[in-house]
Amino acid sequence: PAEMHIYQAGGHGFGLNNKTTKEDWFLSLKNWMTQNSWL
Repeated sequence: PAEMHIYQAGGHGFGLNNKTTKEDWFLSLKNWMTQNSWL
């Protein structure tokens, strides 16, 4: 399974504490992983 989100700011390899990216990045990842029974 794959899902792609392209955010306006942030760049490649940004961390969870990077304030230049969307605030919901980690929540989106968590939801995707839950939908695929990985969490």
